[in-house]
Amino acid sequence: MKNLIHEIHRRSLWQVLGIYLAGSWVALQVVEQLTEAAGLPDWVRPFCLALLVIGFPVVMATAFVQEGMGARPAEPESDRASGPVPETGETVVDSPPESPAPRPSGGHHRLFTWRNAILGGVGAFALLGLLAAGWLGSRALGIGPAASLVAQGVLEERDLIVLADFESSDDEGSLGDALTEALRIELGNSTVLDVVDGAGITGALRRMQRDPEQGLSRDVALDLAVREGYKAVIAGEVRQLAAGYQLSADILQASDGTSLAGFRETARDADGLIDAIDALSRDIREKAGESIRAVRQDEPLDEVSTASLDALQRYSEGVRAFDADDFQRAQALLEEAVAIDSGFAMAHRKLGAVYQNLRQDQALVDAMSAAYRHRERLTRSERLHVEGTYHLFVTGDRSAAIGAFEQLLDLDPGDHGAANNLAVALGGADPERAAELYRVGIESGSPAAIHYTNIVNPLVTLGRYEEALELLEEGAARFPDVAPIEVAMVRVYAARDERAEARAITASVAEGFRGTYAADVLGPWWDLTFDALEGKLERTASAATAIVESRDDLSPRDLIQVALTPAYARLYSADDPEGAIRLAEDVLTRFPLDSFEPADRQTLGFADLFARAGDGARARSLVEKWNEDRIAGDPSPDGLVTATALADLADGRDDDAIAALERLDGSAPDRCLGCVAFDLALAYDRTGDRDAAIERYEEFLALTHPFKLFTGYFARPHSLRRLGELYEDRAGSDGADASADLQRAAGHFGSFVELWADADEELQPRVRAAQARLEEILREIG
Repeated sequence: MKNLIHEIHRRSLWQVLGIYLAGSWVALQVVEQLTEAAGLPDWVRPFCLALLVIGFPVVMATAFVQEGMGARPAEPESDRASGPVPETGETVVDSPPESPAPRPSGGHHRLFTWRNAILGGVGAFALLGLLAAGWLGSRALGIGPAASLVAQGVLEERDLIVLADFESSDDEGSLGDALTEALRIELGNSTVLDVVDGAGITGALRRMQRDPEQGLSRDVALDLAVREGYKAVIAGEVRQLAAGYQLSADILQASDGTSLAGFRETARDADGLIDAIDALSRDIREKAGESIRAVRQDEPLDEVSTASLDALQRYSEGVRAFDADDFQRAQALLEEAVAIDSGFAMAHRKLGAVYQNLRQDQALVDAMSAAYRHRERLTRSERLHVEGTYHLFVTGDRSAAIGAFEQLLDLDPGDHGAANNLAVALGGADPERAAELYRVGIESGSPAAIHYTNIVNPLVTLGRYEEALELLEEGAARFPDVAPIEVAMVRVYAARDERAEARAITASVAEGFRGTYAADVLGPWWDLTFDALEGKLERTASAATAIVESRDDLSPRDLIQVALTPAYARLYSADDPEGAIRLAEDVLTRFPLDSFEPADRQTLGFADLFARAGDGARARSLVEKWNEDRIAGDPSPDGLVTATALADLADGRDDDAIAALERLDGSAPDRCLGCVAFDLALAYDRTGDRDAAIERYEEFLALTHPFKLFTGYFARPHSLRRLGELYEDRAGSDGADASADLQRAAGHFGSFVELWADADEELQPRVRAAQARLEEILREIG
């Protein structure tokens, strides 16, 4: 023991210990960096640690042996000093010191050498490197147990797969639903796998004549995958055990249900289920062929989504209701989810999508703003989606929205949600690209009905009517229960001025989809715009009243926009600004602005109407009201510019009005660009600039943009009649092109007379006057 204590205090032994510990720390750091950089498997780090632990006693034993653990220590010099012996007084002479005992030459000395220790350490780490390299090679070449499914050729990158509902042992299955949605969220980060979204599943189930509300069991998922051409299905199960929960998942080959890979995780209690799903997802993504480095970079599910299983359960049920178009139930469930976890950004974002479908503008703003505040709790792609939709619907900063959606498409060119939203953000600025972006969703293998309805706008703008109809017929076949697809056909027929065909569709929708928004609101709204176009003002007013009274769940936007349509028709069809103002006042009395949330008030719509009717002061007061309500940082919308310019026009500031409208005509990317042409035609007509007014009226009539067709029909009769008068006036001024101007005047008068052949009796004097001018011109030109 005395010798051992002495050896422990030897300086050389402590040096060996310090060097080994420092070297071990460096080795661990190097392995850590290599594991992260090269995407090595998780077992490399514990393997390295195990080697270092095993090496520690070997190195220390070598140090003991090589530093002379078996030698007897020399006697200290002070113990051998010469001098008298106290008892005898005799003097003795020091004897020479004994030679140190020779180091043992046994087997342990030959075994525990520094050469052997170093070679053993190098060999162990070489073995670790060889195993890691073999694992990477096996994974990349598709050979052996480490092979990824992509390397094996079973899957291709970005293959669509179907996620079946987790089977659950709980009575209601809500736990299984929650875990299914949690896994869907996690797999949404994958750069290799694309999970078929809820809308795609709902459409496929309807084509299979199955109720989407019944869920997606393993067998149904396999059947669906075969029908739709998807290669694989992920099916999972959660079972409650005495000591917690067991989760399992399998990647199944769609053609025969063979398991391509299986995964297992356990959770001690309900609080550990989210962590277990997180681990399960990572295993699935790695096996599929995703970079392990990329998988590790994603934050845990409970940090980017929610740590509350109850909130996740409400969210999953809400998503299922949303996919089944049950927006009221989805709203209730998602509101419960955010009440449980106010920082649940994904629930806020989905709630915003619900409000958008319900056309509740203020609620949409609030939900998207909440999602934006908590966007750090979102996955990478979801964060960009939130930023894009926030700027699109809340701040109106379209350049920021476009930037976010472009980044999403850089990450995944097949992200049809990003493609759809980017097309919406582009608006009318680039209809060619917008059509291409909407096609991303249609051709994705998991299209939604909205992709078919949205693509109509750019195709109609481009005049590609037949292509639009063909796509809508395809969409109607895929989604036979989605009425808005049929209603979208009305836009195409309206653009071609085939109103009889359009009315036949609205009648069919009213009969086949009774009680739906499409049957009660969209179809009748189109019909009343046709009535306004044809000069049937009484029918326009009665139809508007019927729509407003048909449903008690109409959004404020729908209520006010429909209610104001008769006022616009009276303003331009009957040239009755006082009557238009009375109608607008009635709407304000019935629906006071302060009874709605700020974003729901449609304040600028009222300002626009009063400005057009010549009441500039009332229009300006409404613009001030809008400014009081506006969200901080919200840029000026096009409607604000238009209302202010028309108020200037009403107050006689013609130059200011024209300058503002000309700037808007060249800069508004999200609206019917040429619709500003009608406002400019009014302004130039008022100032007496006949040629400029003619040019702008003609530009407006030539437009096919759906926004013009839907909300600008009131302007067409006025434009036709005024163009007839302006061309006739210019021909009478002995212009060089008088004969051609008379022919143009005759054409426009003729179109006006034909359009208003069955107009209300109060409008017939205008028809007869136009008919008289037409006959006189025809006599003059022979």
